[in-house]
Amino acid sequence: MYKKIKKKCLASASGRFNDYFKKKTSHSNINIEKIIGIHVNVIEGCNSRCLTCEFWKIPIKTLDYNKFKEAIDFSYKLIANDKEVYITFVGSGEPLLNKNICELINYSNSLGLNSSIVTNSLILSKKKLKNLIKSGITFINLSLESNNPIINDKIRGIKGHHTRVIKNIENFEQLQSQEKTKCGLGIMTVVTSYNLDNLVNLVKWVNEKKIIRNINLSAINTVFGDQNSILLKNNTKHNHLWPKNSKIIEKVYDELIKLKIQNFKILNSIDSLQNQKEFFLNPEKFNNNRFQNIQCNVENKITINTDGTINLCPSIQDNPIKIHENTFFYNKKIIQKLQHDILKCKFQNCHIKLNCR
Repeated sequence: MYKKIKKKCLASASGRFNDYFKKKTSHSNINIEKIIGIHVNVIEGCNSRCLTCEFWKIPIKTLDYNKFKEAIDFSYKLIANDKEVYITFVGSGEPLLNKNICELINYSNSLGLNSSIVTNSLILSKKKLKNLIKSGITFINLSLESNNPIINDKIRGIKGHHTRVIKNIENFEQLQSQEKTKCGLGIMTVVTSYNLDNLVNLVKWVNEKKIIRNINLSAINTVFGDQNSILLKNNTKHNHLWPKNSKIIEKVYDELIKLKIQNFKILNSIDSLQNQKEFFLNPEKFNNNRFQNIQCNVENKITINTDGTINLCPSIQDNPIKIHENTFFYNKKIIQKLQHDILKCKFQNCHIKLNCR
């Protein structure tokens, strides 16, 4: 019989997740094997045209329900029974393009897992939003780059994207009371040269919206889907995304840190905001110095790919693990080795470490 894990908001779980690692004094003390986070790439391909991503250029591939179930059943055997465990439905693109998304969420909830999703809102109608809520989703993140429609739609590459997000916020507020759900709503933003100067306004706007629980800021350091885009500052194709004005960088992030101290609804920690600031000011220096002191948080997370295989960290893992019931203990040993390798990882310019909350 499956263990029941107490359901709480994803944001709350994330906070305790970081506190857990801060208390650790050495790698040997970390509880290897215990998985407390699962990311599910339910889709490859997208219906948006973001400047920060090129997954919209690849053919659509979806995660099959049976492959998902096999991978999640395997992962479930490794999860911690003394921690809140959450599963995040994401993708190399837009998760709602997977027509089985509600079934995947339903199955996850049957195991007692907290569940969240990140969506660009383009096909999120009120009916689909209601179905998501009824599926038992714990948290919904909407991608929004600015509360200024012109800036937002420029980055997202779709005219009217800002309007869609605002409409879905309104729909969520209506449905929350109708469905009596405890599901939370958040905003996810990628920081670039286009929206940097508007971030403070966006955070203040979020803070005024009672229905929105938090905003999570991620500093751009690569264009997803383009393997040649690492270190954007020196990339001729994508360096237009890189914030170049050091005075604006310092001014904006110093103000964001002040707002965080004042308990504005910024999900990032002060350390995270400081890391982003230093990274934008001098990425080479940051990579050589500060990156070494950031504790990576992926060794206790599993990523399920669209083909049903799993990864812990693609940066150090040459081949994904193929799941089969008869090879559980063999795969478990591979995961244990990967966990130790991740703890010793010196990989630089990693978007996971950079944007760790």
